[in-house]
Amino acid sequence: MDLFLDEAGYTGSDLINRDQPMFILASTVIEECEARALLDSAFGRPRNEVKYSKKSRSSQGRRQILEFLHSLNINRRKTAFYSFHKEFLLLTHLIDYWVEPAMRAGGVNLYERGGNIAYSNVCYLTLGTCLGREGRREFLRRFQVMTRDRTPFAFRTFWDSVREVKRQDELVAEALGPLEIIGARLGYRHLIDLPEHVLDVSDLGILQTVQHWRAEFPEETFLVFHDQSNMLERRRSFWEAVLDPANPRATVGQDRRAITFPLPIQGLRLEESHNFPQLQVADLVAGAGRSIWNTRISGCSDEYSDALVDAGILDGFVGGVGPTDLVAPADLETEGPVYGDMAEYLSGLVRMHGPEAGDN
Repeated sequence: MDLFLDEAGYTGSDLINRDQPMFILASTVIEECEARALLDSAFGRPRNEVKYSKKSRSSQGRRQILEFLHSLNINRRKTAFYSFHKEFLLLTHLIDYWVEPAMRAGGVNLYERGGNIAYSNVCYLTLGTCLGREGRREFLRRFQVMTRDRTPFAFRTFWDSVREVKRQDELVAEALGPLEIIGARLGYRHLIDLPEHVLDVSDLGILQTVQHWRAEFPEETFLVFHDQSNMLERRRSFWEAVLDPANPRATVGQDRRAITFPLPIQGLRLEESHNFPQLQVADLVAGAGRSIWNTRISGCSDEYSDALVDAGILDGFVGGVGPTDLVAPADLETEGPVYGDMAEYLSGLVRMHGPEAGDN
């Protein structure tokens, strides 16, 4: 089965971009003849590639998009998308790459029973409540600068800001706990050793997307087509290593987040979307999903966003990463068993496939 992926809201390692707060990864298993018929019907047999970013600029284009979505009749059997709240992702990176290693060194698995998710939710909501949205954004901006620049000055500036916000409010101090001690213990060397593309969201959701379609079609194998992506091209060797159907069998991760390898993937192709109507379908779904979530984050609504909802765009929403007020394992659906370490297994795949995979 051919699986087509496209994304919207990509801003590289800038996760606090005001204009693009959400990253969307859409996918479809629709066949070429059906995709072409849908595009022809809604957009009047277009001679050029149909792109959401262009069509959504005009009232006529928006009407065509809505007609397309109604005709597509989005459902999880043919189309799906994941959404990622980029500012919240910044905070999860702080938890995953600083708090988690320190706790693991002390013999605690922060990922067990969704502890990392619960802690991220608590910290994000506490920072927003006590510092305000702009105060939280500035705190996370300094973390982003430190992670991108990796200079001693940026390192000191961020950890100074940790001490500063803890002094400002007792609840913040309680939520962040020993974070500044962790920073001092891990030190500047830990920052330098972080993966080069740690903040880039271009390949977020690929494993989740594969898992989704594996569950929908458990007897199928997939050939993955992704719209041409410079970042994914640079990381192609890594993804070819991860997706290799000859990888050793293992179940890694925990609870609902566990993944069984090898994945049912027969290959990864990066293609120009103008050659594949299915990629244009994925682009339209990704763009519409981004429009919905961007509007909701802003706290407002408009006629077009309401019309997108009425057209059924949210019927294709299957998951992602974003803040909630949930902290209990039962509510997070993280009460399942703990398997092997995901990061360790992926690192082993990279080593097994040679230095080219690791370099990317």
